Amino acid sequence: MRNHLAEDVLNAEMLNLLLQYQPYLGEKGNVLTGVIELLQQTSLMIRIFRDMKPIITTDESRLTDLMIVFKWFKDRETYAMNCEIVPKNIRAKKIMSIQCHEDIQSCAIGFVELCQMLISAESKVRITLTQLKTCSTNRGLRTMVLIPIPMSYSTGDL
Repeated sequence: MRNHLAEDVLNAEMLNLLLQYQPYLGEKGNVLTGVIELLQQTSLMIRIFRDMKPIITTDESRLTDLMIVFKWFKDRETYAMNCEIVPKNIRAKKIMSIQCHEDIQSCAIGFVELCQMLISAESKVRITLTQLKTCSTNRGLRTMVLIPIPMSYSTGDL
């Protein structure tokens, strides 16, 4: 339930809603700029992870897009923590929680690194993002589990 709520409020539909609402606010519409920037990143990430098309090569544009999302969150965190205008005691409150930041960043970079490990130039591995599961263990560690997808192969494919 919690994961679906995040997907529903951080997706492209919410981005489109705020893009349509911003001009309605007139001069006050600039207060939505930061939220719109965030939604541009999260909606891209959601679109990528909902894609059923398998990733075959490490040159895949979706992996590049995930690295762009990762960099945006990293840059945003760095900017917020070093902003001279905001007093130091308030800076940490100006970004989302450290745990949320780490989850988003590790999700993006972790998946890209997983693909780089599993997919080589001569590999027949195909990774479908919607077939990955995140599991929590007793120690609170998160791991990605690849769920095998039954495929029919002709003898020429092997």
